[in-house]
Amino acid sequence: MAPTRTTKIYHLGTDQNLQTVQAAPDLAQPFYVSHAADLSVACATLIFDVSRSTGPLLCGLGFPAEKPAAWGGFMARFPGVRACAHQAPPVVRAVQQATEGLLQGAPPPLKLTGTPFQHRVWQALLSIPEGASDTYGGLAAKLGSSPRAVGGAVGANQLAWLVPCHRILGADGKLHGYRWGLAVKARLLAAERVSFSG
Repeated sequence: MAPTRTTKIYHLGTDQNLQTVQAAPDLAQPFYVSHAADLSVACATLIFDVSRSTGPLLCGLGFPAEKPAAWGGFMARFPGVRACAHQAPPVVRAVQQATEGLLQGAPPPLKLTGTPFQHRVWQALLSIPEGASDTYGGLAAKLGSSPRAVGGAVGANQLAWLVPCHRILGADGKLHGYRWGLAVKARLLAAERVSFSG
């Protein structure tokens, strides 16, 4: 069976395409929002940093249509966001091409802004393969930290799905704490054939 858009995108979170940025984003930094990414499991909104002349960086991915209440807090991490109508045509074309590349399994570079500890946790998330899962406690033990601290860093992930925070379960094997709602988390895990308690 040919891979679907859903299965293709699971393989994109790798150390090779993750650009880590530990400083807070510049308030004047331009961003572009694209609302046209149908990932089969849910419709995603993608946020690109378009400040580089070499091409867009994907720095945010969320599912606001699934949980609108979470959108404001998520967007607060990207000050100065500009929508399509406010961008020059070359930028719009570059972002459209980056979005299509993402859906076809050829992602643009990824950019995550966070603390050194958050980056350690996000790198650990990237090491969890498709079809597998871990727990907050298990991840904490690997990192020499506490489940609460790990949970905070997991929750601060700006690239849902690509940095697979949905693969973290509670110690009881149940779904806990997903920004975009447990229904989305359940669909993502089901698509990867990960078992979890109801």
